[in-house]
Amino acid sequence: MFVIKIQEIRDYLIAHPKYFSDRNDIKIENISSGKKYYFIGDCKHEFLSLPCNAFRTGKLNCPYCCGKRVLKGFNDMWTTDPELASLLSNHEDGYKYTANTNKKIIMALQRL
Repeated sequence: MFVIKIQEIRDYLIAHPKYFSDRNDIKIENISSGKKYYFIGDCKHEFLSLPCNAFRTGKLNCPYCCGKRVLKGFNDMWTTDPELASLLSNHEDGYKYTANTNKKIIMALQRL
């Protein structure tokens, strides 16, 4: 596991302020490891995360792009696999999960 210190994250964000959202009500120099902040990935997705989770691999990781979170219209089941989503018992689940989810969801399989 890669471990990055909060000071390294601060230094990185000071050098690359485009990754720290204007929605944050704090200066980069004052961020702490125990509070969530808004970050912006190269993909332009904005997300709320603890600094240590956002920089888990030593660089900024978008949780939507790596499949850790669902973003409606980007990686939800209805967007990426509408045929599979159409088999869901609760169609709203298609907006809550990705097609590769490891969660148990109820499918309403059609009879042949």
